Amino acid sequence: MMTKMGMMDMDMDMMMKKMQECDEMMTMCMTMMREGMQMSK
Repeated sequence: MMTKMGMMDMDMDMMMKKMQECDEMMTMCMTMMREGMQMSK
């Protein structure tokens, strides 16, 4: 039981890290797209 809980905690941490990375990538893509729109204008 204890090991299962530990595994769950680890998975949650990994998920959170992945989510943060995704958020950073999304913001980067958004800024790049915005810059591209301004450039094309």
